[in-house]
Amino acid sequence: MTTSQNHFEMRFGVAFARFENNFMNTIAHSQREVEAAHSLLSQATVLFDESHALSYALVMALAHTPRKEFSQQEIDGLCQLAYELLNKLTKTNAIFRETRQKLIDAKLSAQ
Repeated sequence: MTTSQNHFEMRFGVAFARFENNFMNTIAHSQREVEAAHSLLSQATVLFDESHALSYALVMALAHTPRKEFSQQEIDGLCQLAYELLNKLTKTNAIFRETRQKLIDAKLSAQ
């Protein structure tokens, strides 16, 4: 083997090692992004399920009770329920937006 072949093989080995290292770092970064998105979507799913249950309870209470039969305390309770529903939906929306942005950022960094 000549000196130039040894030099070429050494440079090729170093370049390949850099490529392999960068590739593995990209995979690890992508895996972290996927795990973060999965976690956020799991949180959003719980909030969505709770919001669905609250909205169902609110609708059923309003639909099956004559308006004259609501006491001030019941109206206050229904208002509180509606407020909780609004808060859960607001949090869910924020999580979906954050997750969407993380996925967009991950896609752009992978390109």
